[in-house]
Amino acid sequence: MLNAMPYVGAESRADPATQAEGGPNRRRHPRVRLSYLLRLFRPGDSAGIETKTEDLSCDGFYCISDHPVQLREKIECELLIPGEQVGDPWDSDLVLRCRAEVVRLVPDPLASRFGVACRLEGYTVNPHNRQPD
Repeated sequence: MLNAMPYVGAESRADPATQAEGGPNRRRHPRVRLSYLLRLFRPGDSAGIETKTEDLSCDGFYCISDHPVQLREKIECELLIPGEQVGDPWDSDLVLRCRAEVVRLVPDPLASRFGVACRLEGYTVNPHNRQPD
């Protein structure tokens, strides 16, 4: 069982995922620290970028990517909502398929990766139907 606690305000001062650079937290909804598998699909790219969420809200998510994306870029996403199956995590019960906009990029000065904040624009929740072998 995950203990998902929202964090806002003073608790989030040191976390770049929860606060704009040097400014106050402008979030409309609290974020929950959850690490879920995530695939990002850039326009025209059928191979998704696999990563994990750092946090989620009903309005968006924050993740780390080794692959650059563009600010204001519209992307498609698949978020794995864990089920109780053992084995391949992509054989989960549910996948959230969504459209999102990249609203903030946070370069990592020590590595060639980026923090990516996205705002959800629409989504569907689908059962992940595994095809028989």
